[in-house]
Parts: sequence; structure tokens; C-alpha cells
Amino acid sequence: MRFLYMAERFWTLVNGHMYNVDMVAFDVPEFPEMPNLGFNASYVGLDDSELWIGMQFETIDQAKSAIKLYNIRKSVHSKVTRSTSEKYVCECTQRKEQGCNWKVRVSKKKRKQNIWELSVYNGPHTCCAVGHRQDHPNLDSTIISQTVQPIVQASPKVTVSTLMAHVKSVYQYEPEYKKTWRAKDKALKKLHGDWDASYNELPGWINIMQKYNPGTIAVLETKPYYKNDRVVADVRQFHRLFWTFPQCIHAFKNCKPIIQIDGTFLFGRYRHVLLLAVIQDGNRKTIPVAFALVPREDTDSCKFFLQNLRKHFFRHNTVCLISDRGSGFLSAIESLGSRFCSPKVEHRYCLRHIAANYHGRYKKDYERKLILRMGMFHSSS
Repeated sequence: MRFLYMAERFWTLVNGHMYNVDMVAFDVPEFPEMPNLGFNASYVGLDDSELWIGMQFETIDQAKSAIKLYNIRKSVHSKVTRSTSEKYVCECTQRKEQGCNWKVRVSKKKRKQNIWELSVYNGPHTCCAVGHRQDHPNLDSTIISQTVQPIVQASPKVTVSTLMAHVKSVYQYEPEYKKTWRAKDKALKKLHGDWDASYNELPGWINIMQKYNPGTIAVLETKPYYKNDRVVADVRQFHRLFWTFPQCIHAFKNCKPIIQIDGTFLFGRYRHVLLLAVIQDGNRKTIPVAFALVPREDTDSCKFFLQNLRKHFFRHNTVCLISDRGSGFLSAIESLGSRFCSPKVEHRYCLRHIAANYHGRYKKDYERKLILRMGMFHSSS
């Protein structure tokens, strides 16, 4: 449903710790159908299966990717023996067992600060190839992420199993599920930014929505950020957010004076709760009108949602408020006092929740249907 998409977009924006209102830009590959190997093809010579002295790389990460891909193509293994800010050295893992003296060293050029050069190379390998096993040690999540990034960009919800099959078709190795999952997560971060970067965009998104859709309501609350039990100056942490649109407010004026409220748990790195308010028109079609992201469905969070809901929807109108029997909403309504009491607000329980709770306890579907029929008969009479 559309309101779930809107909520997901906002959730993507707030799933982070701190914000400093920085915008993040990403490079789009020129040929998205080709795997993004993470280094400049003109530097490493992808058509050549060997490495050579004098090869140059723009970053050390590009050099690492070139060495790993070489090992994968040759079905050999290497290990890092030295890694500093100036040098990166790898040797064959069969140096002692089979006497293979394969070695590669990449050094940072002093006169060119942004260039790394392959300065030492003892090759090719003289050891026996390990053969195509199920996985390869050098086929790590970084290499996999560079390979599957175009697929993830085209279809962010692609399954990990599909990505594993794609990697196997490219490298003839089948990576582990957990490693591929991490690779997909890295690809998503590179394409869309990490959790903190997404949260940094939230104030900007709110301003844009209010600019191009005048009347949009967004109430963002933050709290101090602590590190080692000390408050970090000039840094705020997300607490909760309420938002609605002018179209929703106007729609309520032409619908039944009934508002249904409920919450659903979100899954991911940050386990928040999405609170929703839904109304119904004359044709019994439901319309989501208000949303809130809160830490949990407790009294304080429900009060925050209900107070904003009343302020923007039924300040001067009498409404019927329908909810489940959750303790958060019940205690919030009770603590708000006369503003949520009859005759201004008539609070009722959701019949379907009552029937579902009954069925969950007694496991009798026929009696659950009877409860629904009794409630419908009473409401129609």
C-alpha cells in the first residue's frame, strides 16, 4: 500500500544515530550491466591474466581488488604479510609447503600522493592450483559487493540466493550465505548511504516536502547524544517523528468521524514502532492519514501520537477513537484526561482485535466468528 511505501521511505531516513545535515552523493556506473570491479580497467589491464611491475592504482583498495581477482582467476591463495600506510605485501600461502616464492608488493609513490604502484612482483605461482572448491578465501564480501552492486541497484529486494548464483556464474565459486548477505549490505550502503548518512538527510527531506506540498505537518523530536556517559555537543539523536499531509487533513472532514489507531513493529538494525491512524469514507474505503515513528508502543509514545492527532484532526470535533486493548494506548488515553473523554472523544475497542485475542487463547474459530457477528449485529442495531 502507498502509505507503507511512504512510511518505509521515512524509516530509511531515520535509521541512524546522529545527524549533521550533510548530503551524500554517489557515482553511478557508466555501464551498470557490467560488474563494478572497484578499480580502473585502464590501470590494471583486465584483458591480461597476469600482474606486472609498474601497474598503477588510484587507491590501495583498487590494488587489493586486483590481487584478489588474480588469485581467484588462477585458483590460488595468497595472504597479507605486511600492510601499512605506505606498503602492501602479499605472499603465496604455499610458500613453506610447496616452496612457491610468489610475492607482490604495492607501494605508494612519494611524488604522486594518489597513486599506488606495483613495485615488486615474483610470479607467476609455481605451486599447484588448489582447484575449484566451493568457496575461495580471496572471494570476500568486498569483491562480491563490487560484483553484485549493479544487480542490487536494479533490484534492492533481490534475494541472497540469487546473488550467490550470480557470483558462482562469474567466478565458478559459490560463496557462503552469510558472506553474500554482508556483500549485499555493503552494496546497499554504497548506493544509498549507511544508516547515519540516511538520517542526516531527514531534516532536508522534511523541508523539501513542506516546500513542495504546503501544509505538510512534521514534528521531529531529538534528544542529546551520549558517549561514555557524556553529552556530545552539537550532536542530536533521533527520538521520534510524527507526520501527516494536508490532503489527509482535508479528507477527514469529508469522512466518518471515526479514527482507528494501531502500531506495528519494524524490523532492522533499529527496532522502532510505526503508529498509524486510519479513517473510513462513505464507501467503507480506508485512508491512512497520520503516521509516527516512535521507540516503542508505550504510554509516552502513544501520548505523543494522540496529542498531535487531536491537534491536527479533531480539535473542535467529536470523534470515535478505535484501538486495540494495548496498554500503551489505554494508559495514554487515561492520562490525557478530559480531552479524550466523552462527549469529545468516544473510545471503543477494535472488534477484530477482540475476536483475534479470543481465538488466540481458546483456538475456536467458530466462536471467533460468533463474536464478530455479535459485534456487527449490535453496531447495526
